[in-house]
Amino acid sequence: VDVNYYGTIVSITNPRDYNSNNKMMGSVQVYEYTNSTWSTKGSKIYGTFEFGSYHMRASLNRSTTSSVDGTYVVIGFDYTSENGVTRGGSAKVYRYTNSDWSQIGSTLYGVGTDSRFGNSVAISSAGTIIAVGSYQKPISNKRGATFVYKLNGTTWQLMGNVDGESGSDGIEGEDSSDESGTSISLSNNGHRLAIGAPGNDADNTQNAGHIRVWEYNPSNGIWSILYGDIDIDVTNSYYGRSISLSGDGETVVGASYQYDTSQTTDAGIVRIYHDIETFLEP
Repeated sequence: VDVNYYGTIVSITNPRDYNSNNKMMGSVQVYEYTNSTWSTKGSKIYGTFEFGSYHMRASLNRSTTSSVDGTYVVIGFDYTSENGVTRGGSAKVYRYTNSDWSQIGSTLYGVGTDSRFGNSVAISSAGTIIAVGSYQKPISNKRGATFVYKLNGTTWQLMGNVDGESGSDGIEGEDSSDESGTSISLSNNGHRLAIGAPGNDADNTQNAGHIRVWEYNPSNGIWSILYGDIDIDVTNSYYGRSISLSGDGETVVGASYQYDTSQTTDAGIVRIYHDIETFLEP
């Protein structure tokens, strides 16, 4: 489930929904609240690959401009086997226009078997920048990666490089088994990106998990880590499985439901960090 900035539009995913041909494609239905009533906004959006919707995700754009708010949705289908890749996954963006949802640009596909591209998705406020997580890329080590795309006309193009490297590999996790990209969140302008890597051995603590916030420099097209890693120091916490970045990109929230306290196993934890220009502090 996701919601727009003003709280009047929601998207609801149904991974096990069947289309009119009785095939389980999964779907996203958007609803809008008007005149004290929730009504469907446009047609239901179905997937295109049977049984490819087990872990589908959807994210609406959030804009302070009411005419734009909630009019774009990015949808990830991480279990699809399309474009010649088994469970490579896919992602699509739709815009609400002329009273219905129409796809913008081409479908984006994962680049490796079981890379699970589309397991997490995020979109900027204008709907022209998206991020797509691929937490098992490559399957040989599950380092994970996140890909950022910008709409150029009607084409989605990879946006920027990491430290001068080719952007075709995405923003990769730090180490093997990090599963970076399990959760992602974009700022309103799409120039800050938070990425959760719950399998990271932060500070040599097995599966503690961490969060990285990246910033895009439009002058040189480079993505750089902002201030350093946000780590946790408890084994098997898998921190970063759920994250959220504020619209201005200055506050990030990270959560772990498997965090152990001295009194309680799997007590869970939520931490909030704010950018004070020198480092991120809780």
